[in-house]
Amino acid sequence: MRKVNYLMIAFAALIISSVSVKAQVDPAEPVIEIPGGAENIGQLELIINTDVAADGITRLNPSRVYKLMKDQVYIQQAAIVFADTLATLIIEGEEGGNMPIVLMQPLEGVEKFANECSGNLTISNVYWPAMNLNELGTTLFNFKGKTARLKLENFVTENARADIFGMRDVTGYANVYIKNSYFRDLSQLSNSWNYVVFARGNNGEAFDTLWIENTTVSNGGMPLFGKGTVTEFMYLNHNTFYNSTKYPIWLERFAEAYVTNNLFLNANWEGECEATWSTQIGEDFIPSGQIRFDTIESDFWAGAPGGVESAPAQEDVKILASNNLNWFSPLLDKYYNGEYNDKFDKPISFRPWGTVGDDGVPTAVLNTPVPMFADRELALIADWDGIKADNNWDIDTDPGVVTQSPADEAAAEEWAHFARANYQAADEGETWDRTKIWFGDGLASTVPGGGTETGGGFADVTGLPEDFSYTNTAVVSAIDGLPLGALSWYPDHLATWDSEAALEDVKQYYADGIGVGIFETKTSSNNNEISLYPNPVKNLLNVSSKNELSYASFYSVTGKLVMEVELNGVFSKDMDVSGLESGLYILQVRDVEGEANSMKFLKQ
Repeated sequence: MRKVNYLMIAFAALIISSVSVKAQVDPAEPVIEIPGGAENIGQLELIINTDVAADGITRLNPSRVYKLMKDQVYIQQAAIVFADTLATLIIEGEEGGNMPIVLMQPLEGVEKFANECSGNLTISNVYWPAMNLNELGTTLFNFKGKTARLKLENFVTENARADIFGMRDVTGYANVYIKNSYFRDLSQLSNSWNYVVFARGNNGEAFDTLWIENTTVSNGGMPLFGKGTVTEFMYLNHNTFYNSTKYPIWLERFAEAYVTNNLFLNANWEGECEATWSTQIGEDFIPSGQIRFDTIESDFWAGAPGGVESAPAQEDVKILASNNLNWFSPLLDKYYNGEYNDKFDKPISFRPWGTVGDDGVPTAVLNTPVPMFADRELALIADWDGIKADNNWDIDTDPGVVTQSPADEAAAEEWAHFARANYQAADEGETWDRTKIWFGDGLASTVPGGGTETGGGFADVTGLPEDFSYTNTAVVSAIDGLPLGALSWYPDHLATWDSEAALEDVKQYYADGIGVGIFETKTSSNNNEISLYPNPVKNLLNVSSKNELSYASFYSVTGKLVMEVELNGVFSKDMDVSGLESGLYILQVRDVEGEANSMKFLKQ
């Protein structure tokens, strides 16, 4: 097992200015391989920064790949500065072993640094912790310029000390593509609203495309942040948001958006007061549901940069929110309902910025778990044909994730301590233990791998100690039949994943008219065909299978379990559904081998 010897860094007599770069690389050369290891400290940024023309800005090859070698550690001592607005910085890790590791150790006298990119940025197959080895740090990459494109694939980072990718200084469109990546333990719990995957806004500009799939964010603040932005196209498919302190998606106006097959686990675990998420149209426009698009028709935008005319016309909006699960651990119940109050003067979920009374003092309100949709979204779904939602499970459906967090009541209580401190309601001397909240150890000086925090590296996320696959096989997507959440935790599924085909499936699901009509039966991975008839049905619904069947579960389109039927190993069964109200339902059938199928039927 390989470990990184950080004592080596302290006495390495390597002066960056004395390191000679290889002879000038031919501009036509598509790849520069950068060596790693103790003898090459500082080479990463030196080679990238000096691969420019005489003006110090123009890249000699605007699409050159800077290749990092597998199983290698790279020590970065100064910022990468990529100033060519017409070029793309491409950093690619060699496959076939552990991801290359980039660790940041600022030179003596420098506390921290942020990399800069004025063009586009692509990173793949790299582990790059955001915290410096001195346990300080800042934004990993700041974008500047008129437009920006960020592409990440098989990228892993952790231990943020600020937002990972800053896009506030981009004055025009920004594009973000993130696939098969993991943002681990982002929040330092110094402010629950901080620490995001990307930050955009404050300048009235827009996202052209947001494409995020098979990506996990754990212990983040507000992972996806774009304040005051219009997003022309958003596709959030098969992602896992675990333990976000606040709103997992703070994005506001959409022309076309698909939010599908995602897991929201303790997402916005601090919760929100019911008066906020149940308000149809409020003044503060605090996002309250896990999936939000409630500002589309609001006069709030009259004062926003660009004015309301920059928002898409509501009749032209296309939004699909489907096959998502929103669940809160029962261990947080004591936080929400105040049972910890035998210890403290104020409720655990006390919120000091409620409605201000005549005396100018905020009214104390209690936070509650945040629903999948606030009342504002529900009204929009009901009122507009272009906004569709179905098959979303809310709060009480436990997926049975392998790695539970909080793991026990002691850990849940640490979360409560933090929330009280963050709300200015803590007792004197009241503190919290971050190690009971993070999935990792919170240190950049240890590299996880092999299921431990000191393993020295990993090829993919399955080499990390946590496991975000889940065991409740009754909860699967009605769109593609796969588990919800990031498929990075299911290597067999990820190996056969077709990104473009998956988007077409989602678009077809939208076009077919979810919530109405007849849906075809799906076939499971073991080729066990399940058939239903009649569909639509009034009284008896027959289910038939090639394999022996175990049981059937009936769900409403909101994800509520309404009926279960034991099938006791039969191949065919007539089930009485006459007691169900008229409407669309999801039937999930499991065979005796544990294979689960999902399909829809219409009850007349």
